[in-house]
Amino acid sequence: RIEEMAMMGLRLTAGIARADIERIAGKPLEETLDKRYLDLMVRSGDLLVDADGVRATASGRARLNAILPKLLA
Repeated sequence: RIEEMAMMGLRLTAGIARADIERIAGKPLEETLDKRYLDLMVRSGDLLVDADGVRATASGRARLNAILPKLLA
């Protein structure tokens, strides 16, 4: 279910709310997604993570097919 949420939610400009991730996965965003890869994607400018949640930038949305499998690993 978290896979579906990530695949759909990151394609939207609003992204995925932390509360939704924690409700579905039962743990925080940083423990649900691959933390090292998440940090790498934030540094590269493809993802944004803040107090609200995680969302893809325009460049990240263009690369989501490559990003998602590693993020969900």
